[in-house]
Amino acid sequence: MAKQIPHVLQCGCFGFQSRNWTAEARGTTTLTQRKLDKVMENAACAIHHWDPDEWLDIASLQEAGQSRASVTSMQRKVDSLPLAVKRLPNRWIKDGQSEFEQDHPQASEKPWVEIGLLRYLNALGFPYVCELIGIFRDEEFTYVATSLASEGDLFQWVEQTSLVPGMERESIIRQMLVQLFSAVYKLHELGIAHRDLSLENVLLTSSAEGYQIKLIDFGMATLSQTCGAEIRGKKAYQAPEMHTDPEYDSFLADVFALGVVVYAMALSDYPWTATKLGTCKLFDFIHTWGFAEFIKKRTCRRGPATYIEEVLSAELVELLEGLMEPREERLCLGESYYRDTYRWSAWNMAWMEGTTQKRSTCLMS
Repeated sequence: MAKQIPHVLQCGCFGFQSRNWTAEARGTTTLTQRKLDKVMENAACAIHHWDPDEWLDIASLQEAGQSRASVTSMQRKVDSLPLAVKRLPNRWIKDGQSEFEQDHPQASEKPWVEIGLLRYLNALGFPYVCELIGIFRDEEFTYVATSLASEGDLFQWVEQTSLVPGMERESIIRQMLVQLFSAVYKLHELGIAHRDLSLENVLLTSSAEGYQIKLIDFGMATLSQTCGAEIRGKKAYQAPEMHTDPEYDSFLADVFALGVVVYAMALSDYPWTATKLGTCKLFDFIHTWGFAEFIKKRTCRRGPATYIEEVLSAELVELLEGLMEPREERLCLGESYYRDTYRWSAWNMAWMEGTTQKRSTCLMS
């Protein structure tokens, strides 16, 4: 399973005392652009000097690539706190969101949006993101420090698991996917679409209850549910309507990406390499003949040398079909926006409930 170009980010506004921006989350149930602009402005005013003598390098997590950022696990010497530190060139990130927009109006990835969203979500007490520890700067780079997820990302989990595709594996991944679906649902209820969901952008950290999901890389996120002419995310995860329609629903685009994540976690493989028609024969086949026909002819890349149809439960196949359907028929996550539209919800699918009962209406309590 070839790894796609990774993105990793965690962010903040730092002091050795506890953070002091919890008031930024008061008074809103849906995040507005005006509120986000203020949060980003406050973050840009709270940058601290980077002193390399205060930090100990542990390991490289991501080399600088198309995202211009490198990520390193570090230890803060004053208290031995393990952190993930993202390093971005000052000449690119600039001094704040307004200056960044002026210099990079067409940028698909916006570091200050990511910083602002993480700061805001931390202020809300949102459990599915890393803790923002601080933003630092020297003459060349800006450093964004966050809590370190102890177990890496979902791509690492997929690569390292010894579980072959089948019922036992489905039972294990269901526990993680329930959290992941909850995280994305709650983002959508706040008015935030991630638009870059992938195995690499979901981290795992250990807790007393087991794995805890953490979402990262909000640089492509948007507060607009209706988007036009904006292709975002990694090629295998992009909703096909991004390539064909003048406008698309960013919430449903996230759901499509979740479908690819579920497929990869169940099978240690991607269903396709890209979703633009004429680019990948696998996607072209599914687009023409459907997912059910595809899994009759596609064999597992890991585990028993048999067809996918013989490995996946009927309930998981039904869920995958619903997540990766054309947008008119695609499942939602039970968001308030869809509750009067009679769109089916992933939460009511038999696999998510762990039962064999039929799916019901879209409403989610």
